[in-house]
Amino acid sequence: MNRLTRTLALSTLACTSLGALAQSAPQTIEVRGVRTDVRALCPEVDSALQEQLASTVRDVGEGAMIDVRFELRGDRVGSVAVGEGHARYQRMLRRVVRGLQCDAQDTRPYTVAMRVQILDPFAASGAQPLVALAAVPAGAR
Repeated sequence: MNRLTRTLALSTLACTSLGALAQSAPQTIEVRGVRTDVRALCPEVDSALQEQLASTVRDVGEGAMIDVRFELRGDRVGSVAVGEGHARYQRMLRRVVRGLQCDAQDTRPYTVAMRVQILDPFAASGAQPLVALAAVPAGAR
């Protein structure tokens, strides 16, 4: 058996074993839903997004709708996952989210989901914010 065949065989075995394990896992594992009440957890999220992303939005010059998920434990933001979008938007969103002042009121870990709407700066009216939170679709929770 060559190295590639052996690696593929081990990968297949591992995936099969994990699938069987997941099906037979005890039902005592606590599963927490994804929280979407980001404004309650991080009250300054709107202003942080607007202030810190506005210049990037003007530079990139295009609108986008980007999903963001992050881990929150107490007041600490952990890993941040940013959905598809312009690379500059992704970098800035990670930076902004990592710097958010949040408080989950306890130390249990939560996954927080939000959808960020970035308006095309050339199509938006001057009074309208360029960056805002949008509703998270029910399927994303």
